[in-house]
Amino acid sequence: MINSFKEALGQGGYGSLYKGELKHDGYFVAVKMMNESNLNVGDFINDLATIGKTNHVNVVSFLGFCTEGTKRALVYEFMPNGSLESFIYNDPMR
Repeated sequence: MINSFKEALGQGGYGSLYKGELKHDGYFVAVKMMNESNLNVGDFINDLATIGKTNHVNVVSFLGFCTEGTKRALVYEFMPNGSLESFIYNDPMR
């Protein structure tokens, strides 16, 4: 699932974030690979339902998800200018 993810964007409590590219149209996305030990299937489905309902101009868009065996990934729109956190804390490398 993550073989083509060469560019890591960050690390969080629930997993690692990578820059990815959709093969069919070249659209860049941010893919969060969930830590396998942190989330059971029921929690993952509940989180998907909550994330899918979230829509705000200041929040990145949730595009979809992928599962492969015990691996789970969330796919978001890619923000080329970095995260809001990097601007708040004035750290362009975040």
